[in-house]
Amino acid sequence: MDDITITSNAGGYGGAAVAAALDVAGSRFEGNSATYGGAVASVLTTTVSSSWFVDNEAVAQGGAAHVMCFFAPAEFTDCHFVGNTAVSGLG
Repeated sequence: MDDITITSNAGGYGGAAVAAALDVAGSRFEGNSATYGGAVASVLTTTVSSSWFVDNEAVAQGGAAHVMCFFAPAEFTDCHFVGNTAVSGLG
């Protein structure tokens, strides 16, 4: 996903996007909500660059992102996280 804006979506995992492997560049996720990963959720290799995560909310964990990659890398480069929250766990 490159150069997209996703706002005001909701889901169980990843309010804006959920994928096994996630590759995002130059995108904006704002005002999304989910149980896990207010904006995005993934389970394998996760690469996000030059993106904004603004005012996303998770009921459980990962206000901006929930990455469950026990055996794969997760990398966020030149990203901005503003006002993301999680009721329990990390924002």
